[in-house]
Amino acid sequence: MKINLRKANAVQAEIKKAISGVKVEMNVSVDEFTPDYKSVVVAAQQSLVKAVARKRELTKALFEIRSKVGKENAIVGVNEVLTQIELIDADLSILTPLVNGTIGKEFAEIEARLEKAKASQTDSIRASMYGINKVETSVVTPSLIEDAKLIAKSFKRDKQELQDTLLQLNVNTLISLSDEAVELLTEEGIL
Repeated sequence: MKINLRKANAVQAEIKKAISGVKVEMNVSVDEFTPDYKSVVVAAQQSLVKAVARKRELTKALFEIRSKVGKENAIVGVNEVLTQIELIDADLSILTPLVNGTIGKEFAEIEARLEKAKASQTDSIRASMYGINKVETSVVTPSLIEDAKLIAKSFKRDKQELQDTLLQLNVNTLISLSDEAVELLTEEGIL
């Protein structure tokens, strides 16, 4: 049976749910009122063995799919597309503070504040210690914000194109499942 990479991703998620849903009970409780405690213990042991075997079969199918998906991802270029998307996300995280930045004060305003501080009667040593005479300003200019917005817009457009390419690759690329995996996943209701 062949499935596309998108379906393979969904199947992997379902297999993980199935694996986590398998209860592996390693203890059983019996008391003096249990008429046939040996059969209770033996039944629990058999359940344990079945549960472990089922988890192992599901895990084997999961890693069969994961391996095939990984190989196909490399062959068709999915890994490269994902890397490019991550690079864009990293660039956007760098640009976002700039896009949302506060525009700095004009030089005239900074100069006026500094002149006012010089003219004040405050003791200059104490003013310096407490930062009274400091003028804080952003260094962001309107042109920096506009440039960052344009670049971010371009990155977002590129990212959308890459995501479209990724979707096409995931839908059009097929992997083959072994007969054992198909049988197991059909029994589990996953396929």
